Amino acid sequence: MVFGYEDEDELGRPSIVSAHGLKLEVDTKASRTVATDRMVSTRFTGLTINAGDTFDVLSFKEKGQLHSIEVVVDNPYAILRLEMDDYINNPESGGETAAELLLSSRTGSRPDGAFQVTSRLSDGSYVLRYQPMMPKSYDKQIKFSVSNFLRPTRDVFGHTLSFQSRRNLPTPIDLQFIGGGTFTHSGMDAVSLPIMAEAVAKPIGATNGGYVVNDTYNELVYLENVTTGTANPYSGSAGKPIFTEDEIVEDSPYIDLVDSGTAGTFTAGQDGSAIAHPALTGGADFPGTTSSASTQNIILYGTNNDSAAVLGDEAGGASMDSIAVGSRIYIRNKGTLYFPGKVVEIYRYNRTADTGADGWAASDAGATYDNATGAICLQVSPGLNATASTFQTTGTTTSIGTVTTNADSNPTISIRSINVKRYREVSFEG
Repeated sequence: MVFGYEDEDELGRPSIVSAHGLKLEVDTKASRTVATDRMVSTRFTGLTINAGDTFDVLSFKEKGQLHSIEVVVDNPYAILRLEMDDYINNPESGGETAAELLLSSRTGSRPDGAFQVTSRLSDGSYVLRYQPMMPKSYDKQIKFSVSNFLRPTRDVFGHTLSFQSRRNLPTPIDLQFIGGGTFTHSGMDAVSLPIMAEAVAKPIGATNGGYVVNDTYNELVYLENVTTGTANPYSGSAGKPIFTEDEIVEDSPYIDLVDSGTAGTFTAGQDGSAIAHPALTGGADFPGTTSSASTQNIILYGTNNDSAAVLGDEAGGASMDSIAVGSRIYIRNKGTLYFPGKVVEIYRYNRTADTGADGWAASDAGATYDNATGAICLQVSPGLNATASTFQTTGTTTSIGTVTTNADSNPTISIRSINVKRYREVSFEG
């Protein structure tokens, strides 16, 4: 249950404004008219809206004047709906989002009687403000709500090039939530993985303002007539990652992110002994197409001489416990998190000392793969849109594993604060 406080009550008593399953309605037939003539300030802080839910900020039958509304929210796709008598902001879409306002450049001079995005804060939050030149009068009722109509998806830090929002939400013009990017915070080299996850959702002090993946697009906006918006619909708490470190870290593998040395262009590559890596199953140019997504080889070696022959404890046969085909993965190198995307193939190098023929064996090859003890190749899509890097994972601050997100089942939206100021002349009670 959520409590709100209005400054007209000198006792500071809470009034129930919204609760799960409660719908506030305005009775069009008032049994009593009360003259109040006072300023009312309504404020909420620290709210979380689940996917599919609406938070009713105001719902009153009254006569008055609206002075201002300010909402600070961690997601540009939260819908703000304002009703005053017969007026509704953007009635066709049921309200407005920061994503639409940013795309239409409603960010500069103050518009009269309309919402604008005034800034993006260092924690990734967006400030939306309604502040008319003169207070806006209403005679019968005022309603204001914030809604979360984000749809769950497993493509956050994964891969898709065609995405449509649900209900009245605008569809993003490019897909800034897919894999292929990095998150860097130079001051977090030594922090735990859970703290890194919180930093991705609240990127205070992060390089480039948080998670960045460049050169993406959304094919659907070119093929369909849809309302569009900009920015990442799964920023903030909606796409907060959940990391699971894989047991392969116990074998301290060296990780080689293979590309051609040019950002966004991938080759299969080879090891230090000129043993070719598995052929790429997708396109070479990031991010590819809807029919042929780009792929990249990520090789886990046992030593830093790039030898496919060994990986960690040869006798025990280093293994993975969480990474599998279909997993989304992360790689951490101290203050930098890499999100290569979704694992589409896994290979293991079968050495001369192993049972079966020498060479790379796919994870569905049965005994040949199971008996292999050489390097592991994770073929991922879309791959990292960055130049190559090789480093050793030893656990804690250098690691590899799987990533899931809040967006998988419930992409929440966090409201930092809501402030509404209005002058109430008459209250129609009953």
